[in-house]
Amino acid sequence: MSSHRPVPVPGALTVAGPHLRPERGRLALSVTLATLEIGCRRLEPWPLAPAVDRALIGRPFTGPTRCSRG
Repeated sequence: MSSHRPVPVPGALTVAGPHLRPERGRLALSVTLATLEIGCRRLEPWPLAPAVDRALIGRPFTGPTRCSRG
């Protein structure tokens, strides 16, 4: 019996890589902008509202945020 190695199946990047290479700048920009959008969505105003009120208006913390005061 001869030992034959199975033929490796090409991965997705091996197949798509040559077609994506010219677009890598645009892809990198898209990934960066998508990541920034996710970050901005995580920082929506509701968790920042007490901090902004405290810093700009001088309004003291109330309710559940009161215990987070140092």
